[in-house]
Amino acid sequence: MTIKQSMINIALATGVFGAAVAFSAQANITEASLQGPQNFGFTHIEKIEYEGRGRIEVDGWGEDGWYLEVEFDGNDVLEEKRQRTVVQPWGLTFEQVNQILALAQEEGFARVDEIEIEQDGRIEVEGRDANDRKVEINIRVQSLN
Repeated sequence: MTIKQSMINIALATGVFGAAVAFSAQANITEASLQGPQNFGFTHIEKIEYEGRGRIEVDGWGEDGWYLEVEFDGNDVLEEKRQRTVVQPWGLTFEQVNQILALAQEEGFARVDEIEIEQDGRIEVEGRDANDRKVEINIRVQSLN
């Protein structure tokens, strides 16, 4: 292999790696960012919202049946509100949220800023595309596996 070929291979590898890093830096709600909420004990998610600077807020129900509003910075809990409700827990599972993130990427999202489900099964996903334009999709929970 010549020096020129080596330089081209390095440039190509750097470009691919750089694109992957750029996407992951822009993808605000990611599978990795959900580790804190999973460890916290959420079982049903009503809403996930990117709050900026790596922080996400998750609203939903915990293993104990309490309604939770928790703000995370990675795995760290920044703020927590708990409320006892008479409503049966409902919402998305983490598996469904990961399916939504994959679908959003297929639909051209460069980042996902918010996922919210209504009781009737409508899911609204908001984010930005590669040109930083606001994008939104609406799906039904029944369309997820």
